[in-house]
Amino acid sequence: MNRTLAAIAVCIASGLPIASQAAPVPSVPLAAQRDAEFERIWNSVNGHRPHTVKFWCRVHADPKAGYAFLNRKIAPIQLSVKEAKRAIDDLGSDDEKVWKAAEVRLRNRDVRLAMNFLDAWDYTKSEAQRQRLASVVYLEMEFPQYYDAKLVKNPPAPGLPPTYSLKMQLNPNVSKDLQLQFGLGVGESISLDGKQLAVPDSGQYNAEASLIRYLSNVRSVESDGLIDRLAEGHPGVEATKLALASFKSRSKSCRRDLGARLSPDTLPSLWEDWGYPQLPDSLTQKMLVDSDTTLAFLRPRMKPIRASALQCGLLLSLLPHPSDDVWDRACHRLLRADPRFCLPVEAIWKLAKTPDQQRRVARLFGADPEVAKYMDYNLFREGIGNRSYWVLRSQSRNDIAAETIPPRLKGEGYLGVSEDRDDLTSVLWSREEAAIWILEAIGTDAALAMVREMATGHPDARPTIAAKEVLARRPK
Repeated sequence: MNRTLAAIAVCIASGLPIASQAAPVPSVPLAAQRDAEFERIWNSVNGHRPHTVKFWCRVHADPKAGYAFLNRKIAPIQLSVKEAKRAIDDLGSDDEKVWKAAEVRLRNRDVRLAMNFLDAWDYTKSEAQRQRLASVVYLEMEFPQYYDAKLVKNPPAPGLPPTYSLKMQLNPNVSKDLQLQFGLGVGESISLDGKQLAVPDSGQYNAEASLIRYLSNVRSVESDGLIDRLAEGHPGVEATKLALASFKSRSKSCRRDLGARLSPDTLPSLWEDWGYPQLPDSLTQKMLVDSDTTLAFLRPRMKPIRASALQCGLLLSLLPHPSDDVWDRACHRLLRADPRFCLPVEAIWKLAKTPDQQRRVARLFGADPEVAKYMDYNLFREGIGNRSYWVLRSQSRNDIAAETIPPRLKGEGYLGVSEDRDDLTSVLWSREEAAIWILEAIGTDAALAMVREMATGHPDARPTIAAKEVLARRPK
């Protein structure tokens, strides 16, 4: 005891710090950190290709941890009647965390995997359950608690099976303040036949479907196990169909190898398809293992997204140019830079003075180029509830012979025009954002130099944000 006091006295006299005996701060195990990172990215995979590529880049960097995570995470997409009823019970909870968790479960596992929607509807016991069940399965209302949900049987047509109408109308007691605060509309109504009531949405995009699209191009024991496991799911869902198709089309002699080299001849077409999440992903894993070809291919395509009023004005002024090559290249550059960084939608449309120029501007707003040449367009505002939207109305041209217009294009059509920049350039930006994660995974000086250049683009562009995120993780 005296020795301890003497040691403390010496420390005080000499100005030395006294060793603290506080409990050590527990550190998070490395495996848990990796799992948390995989979980975070996996939860963002649905429907957005760059997040899918980002996930596979992490798996490529650490395959042992990545496949271990997937083996714990992935199960056949199935739902029992008991699980479905438990989720419906939770939809009626007063605890927001509980009913929102049930919504997530039923979005990932459609209630129709277990029971007919009519049976699920009959099982509900409260208005809250009906509101949320209608929203999660069909109508996807952002705030279902403010709507009244009704399922009514339509008058029967002679010789045809019965149909139903599912309606969600804004509750009349919802105040104007709430309507304005949350942007609540008047509601929606859809008609349902027997198939829609009984069969889960096979076209629903989910993380499991993304997994199959990637693994179908990978040769490994781990990928085989995951594909075979997902093939045991409900036959009506997309991931199961993809897994079964992959399983049937593969054999030990015809499996494609993960190390298959990229072909310069096929790269451009693969790149064009890369922005669409519903297509097979045969490019990501090849880019990861063939860095030399990848860098040579990306170098001329990866340019910072820089949009200025002057640049967009000059490009828009080229749209009336008589040369198809000139205005087509101007349109492509506008799609990539996105003039909405500089000009409102209405101002962009007003720059188109003739019907031909309007057809070209319509491409910037998402119109199919092959369709646009047969149409006349008009941009207008349309109010739905308390919200106002831009709508591009199309009508088949009357200045060309009617017989030259494809029958499916005759008449009128409507296209929503978003003021959100991400909607217009989603495919182009998705390719470049996904390429950022590939470049990070490659990790060479040449790859990171391209990332640094992309980080100098417009701060609101997604590829710029992705590039800055990569650089922030790099050691200084």
